Parts: sequence; C-alpha cells; structure tokens
Amino acid sequence: MVATISLCLILLAFTFSTEAFSIKKNPLGAPLYMSGEEARALAKNSGSLRTRDQALCQPIALSDLQNTYGNALQQIENMATNMWGGDWSTVTTNPAQFPDNAAQGCYPTDNAFNVIWDAPPSSQTCPMSVAQLFGYAASGNSSSMVQIYQGTSVVLSTTVSKTVTWMVGFSYTLKLQASVAEFKVTDYYTVAVSVSISNTQSSTTSTQQDDRTTIQETINCVGPAEVEVDVALRRCTLSGSIDVPVTIDGWVWFFYPTKRNGHFDWALNLDNVDISDLQANMSVSVTGDSSSYGEFVSTCGCKNPNT
Repeated sequence: MVATISLCLILLAFTFSTEAFSIKKNPLGAPLYMSGEEARALAKNSGSLRTRDQALCQPIALSDLQNTYGNALQQIENMATNMWGGDWSTVTTNPAQFPDNAAQGCYPTDNAFNVIWDAPPSSQTCPMSVAQLFGYAASGNSSSMVQIYQGTSVVLSTTVSKTVTWMVGFSYTLKLQASVAEFKVTDYYTVAVSVSISNTQSSTTSTQQDDRTTIQETINCVGPAEVEVDVALRRCTLSGSIDVPVTIDGWVWFFYPTKRNGHFDWALNLDNVDISDLQANMSVSVTGDSSSYGEFVSTCGCKNPNT
C-alpha cells in the first residue's frame, strides 16, 4: 500500500511538472508561446533560445515590426486576443526583463546567391571586336614574341535598389555566382565572388574575377618589322538582380493588468506566423561585364617599316 501511494505521488508530481511547462514547440524546439515564468526557467536551464548566428541579426522594435511586417504583428495580436484577451497594458518586442527571448531580424545563414539575369546569356547579342597586340622584330631576326590574352574576365557590379529600412547600414557578405557566355556562345563561364553589401539605398560594389591567361606567341617575321596580332574579343553586358530576405524571429510579449491563465505576462513566438509574412527583401541590381578572348590571327601582322 505504501509503495502504491508513493508511486501515485510521484506520478502526480510528474504530471504537475510537465503541465507547468507543456508548451507547444516549433520544429527547432523553441516554444510557440510561454509565460514569463516559463521564459525565466528556460533561460536559466538552457540559456538563450536563439539558434541563428547573432552576427547576422539585429533587434527589431515594435514600430519597425508594425511598419515592415504588419501582417505578422496583426496575426500575433489576434492570437493573443483569442488566448488571453485583447486588453493588454503593453505589447513589446524587446522587454528588458527577457533579453534572451526578444524579437530580431536576420540575414540568411546561407549567403550563396545565384544571379538571375533578365535574359539568359545564350540569348544575348554580344558585340565582337578585335584586340590588337603589337610586337617588333629587330633587324637580323626572323621572328618576334608577342604576349596574347586568352580566356575570360568578368566584372560584377551591384547596386542596392531597395532596402529593409529598419536595418539601414547593416552590411552583409554575399557569395554571388553567375554564368556568362564565353567567346563561343555555347561555352559558359562561371563567376563566383564575395562582396560586402551595405543595406543602404544606391550603395554600390564592383568586383572582378579575371581568369585570363597570357601566352607567348612566336610570330615569324623578318626584321626590322612591326608585328601585329589580332585577337578576337567578345564583350557582353548582362543585367539581373537578387533578393536578400531579412527574416524575423523570436517573441512578441504581452503584459496584462491582471493574471491570465495564472500569469501577467505572455509571449507568442513569431514562428506561429507563415514564413511569407516574416520576410522583407533587400533588392540588389547586378550587372556583369565580361570580356572573352578567343581565336587570334598572326600571319597578317608583319609590316616592314622600310616599305
């Protein structure tokens, strides 16, 4: 009998304990809602519930949440009204007493972005020209060495065309990748560069990836003579864009004048809201200027200055 009573007491105590913290969780294990007491207990036992790299994040004020993510805030307030009532005395995103359970906005952890060109490189009409390179065959020589470019060089330029206003000036390093057509339309060259973008309207960057090689070509030409080599050059200019999402997460806190379900303060996790309402984009325009060196002609480049 004593053993049975003890077992019942243990089970009853366990039931009360789990009910006190029976909080619905999101897939990452963070609570979708919690009271202030539960937040203090979780912070004491687990520390911060934040899972993102804080170097990519900034706290968001309630006014910025309203202005940029108004649909998300409205949904959270509707949920709070249904769960605890709409007569809260204060609603906030960054209460001083719960610094580890506040709201924030973050750049993506995966910073690799593929540039989407307005038109595919295969459809671009890129002008062809000739790069003229010169050498000289001295008197008594029958040839000249001329340095000739081969390969592709690309300059990627970025301009911020739309900011996330509440994060103005907060920089983010992007790994941009894009494909451009080489000298032959059927060949493609991949450019991959890292650039630091400032979330500031009209801020710009320019980065070059130069994979040209220089070869030494021997031109047969009886000196004294000037030597000319014509190298086919294909130049392309592509325009495109990328969108960098700033996603909010964390909790919105509601403080009530009287206890609701045994507590004065309650928080709702922004993960209760569909992801489409939690994101705002910084838009970046991208221009790619490529120079691709191809076939060259060296037989027609000898010009004897004495004739």
